[in-house]
Amino acid sequence: MSSHTLYLNELSVSSKRLHGLSAPTLGSDAANKTYVDAALSSLVGLAPDALNTLAELATALGNDANLSTTLSTAISNEATTARAAESAVIATAASDASTKASSAQSAAIAAASADASSKASSAQTAAIAAASADASSKASSAQTAAIAAASADASSKADAAAASAAADATQKANNAKVAAEDSAASFTITRANAAIASASADATAKANTAQAAAATDATTKADAAQAAAIAAASADASSKANAAQAAAIAAAATDASSKANAAQAAAIAAAATDATTKANAAIAAAASASGSLETSLNTVRDACLADATAKANVALSDAYTYTSSQVNSAIQQGRDDATNKANSATSTAIEAAATDATTKANSAQAAAIAAAATDATTKANSAQAAAIAAAATDATSKANSAKSGAEATAAAALALLQTAHNNLANSTTTNESFAAVTTYISQLHAYLFVDASPRPTPLP
Repeated sequence: MSSHTLYLNELSVSSKRLHGLSAPTLGSDAANKTYVDAALSSLVGLAPDALNTLAELATALGNDANLSTTLSTAISNEATTARAAESAVIATAASDASTKASSAQSAAIAAASADASSKASSAQTAAIAAASADASSKASSAQTAAIAAASADASSKADAAAASAAADATQKANNAKVAAEDSAASFTITRANAAIASASADATAKANTAQAAAATDATTKADAAQAAAIAAASADASSKANAAQAAAIAAAATDASSKANAAQAAAIAAAATDATTKANAAIAAAASASGSLETSLNTVRDACLADATAKANVALSDAYTYTSSQVNSAIQQGRDDATNKANSATSTAIEAAATDATTKANSAQAAAIAAAATDATTKANSAQAAAIAAAATDATSKANSAKSGAEATAAAALALLQTAHNNLANSTTTNESFAAVTTYISQLHAYLFVDASPRPTPLP
């Protein structure tokens, strides 16, 4: 049998072979042996790289055949740890804030009460001393003036009586002399002198008696006027001192109660608002950092908030009860102490006070109450601001620590998944097994980090 060569458009067929084929460029092109051998050689050469990539992927994933279960367990454990840490932080912050607020409030109340008592006592003592000195001075002046006036009046009356008696005696003596001379010329000079001496003695005795009576009457009236003035001044001072004491005690008690209640309410409200704000911020930050864990963290947040609210309510109730008890005790103690001191001071004031004491006592009382109220308000505000600042700083520090821990845990999990994903994305092999692994990892990533994504199909 002879052989023939067939030429078709630069192709030749000889010995059942087709010659002159170029390298194929389309899927329907025929390929020559050289091209096929080269392609097979390239494919065989890439096989070790593909196997190495699969081995590296398995190592990176920890050679874990149950990767999805391991990741789910790790995420659940981290969520539980974060929830426990958050609960501990909230409980510690609430307890610490309540303790500091109670301590600061008690210290402020005690300091204000002691300061107010001291200043009130000092002001009262000073007012009583001033009133006593002024009353003594005025009483002494009044007594001296009364005695001087009575003495002058008595001297004037005595002088007038003596002059009148002397004039009367002289007139009678003259009359007697004339009558004696007219009735009997034989009266001797001796009898006339005796009559004159008798009349003079009578006039002197009457003048002395009149002077003594006038002095006694003036002294009696001066003493009576002085006693009446002292009694009236004492009664008026007692009445006004008692009224001022009652008004001062009532005003101080009302002002202290009002300021203590306002400070307590403000401290509790500020602490509750600050703790709630920081807890919400920490939860929101943790949820944002952990992506698809938002639903789980929302559940954890609700549980934590419910538990924290219950504990905070109990703590606030206990704090309010304790604070009310301490405030009432301090107020009652202040009232008792003020009453005792006021009673003691009143006894002394009643004995020595004068009419002018009322005005000075009222002025001193108003100044003392205003100064004590201003000082107590300033100290209470300073203590409240310091307590709120300390509680806010402490709560912020603890919340930031909890947030950093949660973010670090979430970042570690994301880094592990991202590393696996990057290793797969950087490979260019077309090996069928590698493609299956890539698909599984992509599905797993979507399942973990994209809402409503289906569970990945298990690897064969």
